[in-house]
Amino acid sequence: MELFISLLPFIVLIAVGIIILFIDVAPRQGRNVIQYVLALTAIAAAGVLFFGFFGRAITVLSGVLIYDSLSLLLAMTVLAAAFVLVMLSRPYLEAKRAYRGGEFYFFVLTALVGVFGMLFAGNLLVIIVSLEVLSVALYFLAAMDQNDPAGIEGAVKYFILGAVALAFTLYGTALVYGFTHALDIDRIAAYTIAAESYPVYFYIGLIFLFIGFAFKLALVPFHFWAPDAYEGANTLATGIMSVLPKIGAFAVMFKIVQVFFTTSHVQSTGAVLMWFIAVIAVLSMTAGNFFALTQTSLKRLFAYSSIVHSGFILSALVAYNGMQAAAFYLIVYAAMTVGVFAVLVYLSGTNDANLTLQDLNGAAKRHPLVSGLFVFLLASFAGIPPFAGFFAKFYVFKVLIDGGHLWLAIVGIINALLAVYYYLKLILAMYTREGAVETKRAALSERLAIGIAAVAVLALGIFPSIILKVM
Repeated sequence: MELFISLLPFIVLIAVGIIILFIDVAPRQGRNVIQYVLALTAIAAAGVLFFGFFGRAITVLSGVLIYDSLSLLLAMTVLAAAFVLVMLSRPYLEAKRAYRGGEFYFFVLTALVGVFGMLFAGNLLVIIVSLEVLSVALYFLAAMDQNDPAGIEGAVKYFILGAVALAFTLYGTALVYGFTHALDIDRIAAYTIAAESYPVYFYIGLIFLFIGFAFKLALVPFHFWAPDAYEGANTLATGIMSVLPKIGAFAVMFKIVQVFFTTSHVQSTGAVLMWFIAVIAVLSMTAGNFFALTQTSLKRLFAYSSIVHSGFILSALVAYNGMQAAAFYLIVYAAMTVGVFAVLVYLSGTNDANLTLQDLNGAAKRHPLVSGLFVFLLASFAGIPPFAGFFAKFYVFKVLIDGGHLWLAIVGIINALLAVYYYLKLILAMYTREGAVETKRAALSERLAIGIAAVAVLALGIFPSIILKVM
């Protein structure tokens, strides 16, 4: 019975996803509303179930799944983000009449199952399977519009590079297994602590594992798929692609860091990985910023922006005590990104491919409330107090300085200041330029989604202890 209860959130999401697919063959009248309500109900039910696991140490199937406070907190973040994005979907899918809502909701719920597998996995094989479940769902979401060549092109690039990432992950897992004779992360940790030395292929295996997840995080130089995939996919799918795989992939990195950075017996291994991670973090922050400076496509701009933020999160992991700062930044990033893509969904309508900086011209006059909330979100992205983005960056820089990595903190501060330029450019376009875009009244779900995200980034900035106490 305890096993069934532990797996119940997964069962609910899978079962409701299958039911939604069956409803898709029913007569069209009323079908979309039922699917919409079922998807939201499944996400909310999973959230209630996971919330009930807080404060309990739960190990499922001898360590295949492990529920701890950080993983549960990230799971609640994923569910909150998914709930808000699905809440946006009904008016959006009605406008996009070429889409079948059932397929969209099914793949969103499938993606959630994949993310949760990565969050709670205590076994490398489970991580790989969960990663591919998530990836397949995202490939379909990116290519939902069969009449959009850009979307299909972006999905194909995402698929090809996803296959490359899988190859690195599998090869890295094989090399780690060859040394430790284990796939359970706890057993790998125990073996590395007991070992007196490590062969070269073990280090190569760890680096290959890192590279596999670096593809999913679009870290430089493994980022080339992200701008095309973000721009080609529909805006709602892009929002999902921006949040879910990042949380899942970083959760796996946290597990690896716990083994190799925080255990004194293997800190020499951690030191090797630390420099590798530091270089990737610097490249991601710097290159992402320089590419973002010249973008006029909003989705490409936020693709590069997500690369920059991944660099900030990754830099925190260089410090031995930086995991809490990285996790807090990841949660703040999710709230900011959901809000931004809610605004883009509202502004773009069905014109996904042509969403540019020019589309923001004069937006403050046509949509004063939405524009004001968008400024909140952009200010948080830029790291301006009192919004959550400022405290997330401050916390990262603090742990880097305390850990003796002043040079990396300085690089991060310079990049944070550089990023202010392109966020400010968006605000100026809304408030200082005239535009000729037709006025549109926001649906209730759109107003709620944008408002929830804006309130979240303000609340997390003023009361960061809400999250930090749970970790």
